[in-house]
Amino acid sequence: MNKKSSYNKYITLILFFIIICMTSCTALIDIKTDDAEARLCIYGMITTNNEYQKITLSSSAPCFDNQPNKKVTGANVVIRDDEGVEWKLCEYTEAGIYTTLEPEFAKANMNYTLEVRCDFNEDGIEELYTAQSYVYGEIELDSMKLEPMNFFNKNYYNALVYVMEPKGKNFYMYRFYLNGLMARDKISDYLITSDEMFDNQYISDISFYNFPNISDIDQYEEEIIENYFFLTSGDYVEIEMSEISNHYYEFIAQCNKEFEGENPMFGGPAANIQTNIKGGAVGYFATFNGSRASCYVP
Repeated sequence: MNKKSSYNKYITLILFFIIICMTSCTALIDIKTDDAEARLCIYGMITTNNEYQKITLSSSAPCFDNQPNKKVTGANVVIRDDEGVEWKLCEYTEAGIYTTLEPEFAKANMNYTLEVRCDFNEDGIEELYTAQSYVYGEIELDSMKLEPMNFFNKNYYNALVYVMEPKGKNFYMYRFYLNGLMARDKISDYLITSDEMFDNQYISDISFYNFPNISDIDQYEEEIIENYFFLTSGDYVEIEMSEISNHYYEFIAQCNKEFEGENPMFGGPAANIQTNIKGGAVGYFATFNGSRASCYVP
């Protein structure tokens, strides 16, 4: 085994331990003791995928209210780019879920501005909430593969990606698609990394996620099962890698810590979670450009 291969296997083992620790720690909740005043929650992301782009508006709940947030209806929601192209988003199918009329896609290397107008405090005057986000250029995933492995008598599929990482300080988000469908679109399911260990290098044979084998599902507790993606032979797996801003990277990390990985619009609007929304709302408006690689489970 050559030096580079040994190094990569060493890094793989370290990352595996990190992932296990991160997963086990999500059961801890930093409970807030104040009953925060309701605030408008704005959350959404637009991508370079040709799809219905979506923004969700809701009202934050008190910190001890364990119910989903009430959706906010009747708002005027617009997204526009630096070239003046404008999308009007409306509640076509569900209250509080604002989508484009037709499938749309964002452009790389472009700034996007979100404007939301609504009378959230019901004083008869519309408030204006705005946010801006930049779409980075695409990072090209070359390929991926899944290698069977056994760790502490449990079977996993070790996900390896192959990609040239560009020079400079960059931050990335990974999302998973299983058999053609996104695997649970929660912030807890987004894996985020920086390029601190791999800056300006070709990444190969380095694990970034380990999928448990469904044959071992009986060895996991029920609450743990909900946080894992179990695979079986023949499953089709896609991994989407996107460059994101440092600010959005921190937002995801803070949401995972504060809300045990659930949608950030569920629960109280913790003041320590940063936002790019101006006007007094909480939440985030994000944009990104995803590159995908795929393979079948052996």
